[in-house]
Amino acid sequence: MFVSFAQNFEDVLLWRALKHIEQGFYIDIGAQHPEADSVSKAFYDHDWRGVHVEPIRPYADLLRDHRPDEVVLEVALAAESGILTFYNIPETGLSTADSTIAEGHRHQGFTVQEITIPCIPLSDVFARYGDRDIHWVKIDVEGFERAVLEGWGDSPVRPWIVVIESTLPNTQIDTHEIWEAQLLERGYTPAFFDGLNRYYVAEQHPELLEALQYGPTVFDQFAFSPQVTHTYTVLFRQQLNLERERAQQALDQECDRAQQVLDQECDRAQQLEAAWNGAKQQIEALNRQEQALQQTLAQEQERIRQLEVQRQNATSQAEALRIQLSQREYAVERERDRTQAFQAKWNTVRKKNENLNKRATQARREANRLSQELTSVYSSLSWKFGAPLRLSKRAAKKVLRLLGVLPTPIVQPPAAQRQANAKAQRKANAQAGQPLPSPAGKGISAGQSAEVSELTAELNQVSATTQQVYQRLMQARQDNQKPD
Repeated sequence: MFVSFAQNFEDVLLWRALKHIEQGFYIDIGAQHPEADSVSKAFYDHDWRGVHVEPIRPYADLLRDHRPDEVVLEVALAAESGILTFYNIPETGLSTADSTIAEGHRHQGFTVQEITIPCIPLSDVFARYGDRDIHWVKIDVEGFERAVLEGWGDSPVRPWIVVIESTLPNTQIDTHEIWEAQLLERGYTPAFFDGLNRYYVAEQHPELLEALQYGPTVFDQFAFSPQVTHTYTVLFRQQLNLERERAQQALDQECDRAQQVLDQECDRAQQLEAAWNGAKQQIEALNRQEQALQQTLAQEQERIRQLEVQRQNATSQAEALRIQLSQREYAVERERDRTQAFQAKWNTVRKKNENLNKRATQARREANRLSQELTSVYSSLSWKFGAPLRLSKRAAKKVLRLLGVLPTPIVQPPAAQRQANAKAQRKANAQAGQPLPSPAGKGISAGQSAEVSELTAELNQVSATTQQVYQRLMQARQDNQKPD
């Protein structure tokens, strides 16, 4: 537990802000006694070390005896180095370098001793010991605060926390307006006023401000040292004990209420457990339903996959049918074109057929006309007069065929076959050495040839006579048909 030695719990507030620092460092200006009302004693007991500035020799010797491992500067701090008159008020903490304040104590009955002591500026102390973090500085110089701060000068050292007594000695008259501007100019922020001291935090450590927002409380868990001499501290101790008793009673009541709440929460926990078991069963049922749904989903997905395959197959078949349809449409189009071409040819043929029919009709008419004319010829006298001649001509041809003068008419083969047969016959005769047939006939005698010639001449004469008779008859017929 933290044991407080300071007269106004300065060490309690500083410890609250800095207890996370191990083996920290401090500067106590106006240290006085090493234990009684000491701000540094509790920190010293927690392995902190520092520098003490104490101009009164008896107190400086006590500090050296009780703190042999710390630095004790037996000087006063001022705006600059030199010698100053110091007013010592024995066996009190009221000694000061301010003559006005010393005169006031004299009027109140205190013994005031004037002594001469050396003084140095605060910058010299920072120059010697500012090569490390200075976690806190306490200034208790009984009205000489402004001169001490002026001695800070241009030193760049910035202690984390500065605690300065800010009222006139043994009064509540505030004096911080005289010297506070010097701290503000150096980047310090006012953090707390405890009625006696003011606390300032360097701008480099704003995280410390929260710990210095209020005074000491039971939650700081500290105890009082018997070395504390201030009446206020004794009264505060009594009040603190009373507050502790009240806090203990409140804590007991709070424990009772907490126990009741705990019992209620246990009952509620049992109810929640029962509800949880029911919910767990529901969750298991839901899990089973979920598994069934997942199986159904898997089956549906498989069915969908099969339908997709079927769809793809149907699409392929449809595409094939579309291609076939296109081919058939193309074929139909070609057939349509061919049909149209055939129709055109048919129309042409039909027209030709019609023309042929017309020509055939004309030919039949012409044939009928010729047949009528032929019938007229057959019934005419000229045809009748020429009948003996035609009979004699046919008889003569038969006699000539019998005699071998005229060939017997045969069915002639095609022209190509006839030429081939004649060529083969000539080739065979040439190979056999037979003479070619004479133009007079095939193997007839000269007498027969003369008879044939006479018969032929006679037939030709009969034919010419008949022809003349026929022409005369035709001329006479035409003459008879002319109008008178």
